[in-house]
Amino acid sequence: MNGNAQIIETVTQDAAGIGYVGVGYVYDEQGQLRKGIKVLKIKKDENSPDYSPLDKEAVYSAKYAISRPLYQSTNGKPSTAVSQFLKFELSPEGQAIVEREGFFRIGKDLMEQNEKNLR
Repeated sequence: MNGNAQIIETVTQDAAGIGYVGVGYVYDEQGQLRKGIKVLKIKKDENSPDYSPLDKEAVYSAKYAISRPLYQSTNGKPSTAVSQFLKFELSPEGQAIVEREGFFRIGKDLMEQNEKNLR
């Protein structure tokens, strides 16, 4: 399948369908869980409690077993324009866009590290 959107479309059309997509794709335009989608909780192992990928604290603390961070990198020191864009992404307005698009805001530790790197 060609990406998250196609997986969501296929799963919603098949009562027995199952797929793995980014959390942002399970919500509709109104921020509600898409019709026909059930989000499953995952355990790290048989002795661990289960956690939902919708539980931000579980994702931030790595209790949810299959989350991953997204990275951006530059080849050396970023240009002024790139640096300004990265700083915008870290701003409250930028983080609101990140969240609106279905991603989680950056955690405090990573926020501080990124702000330091962009000084």
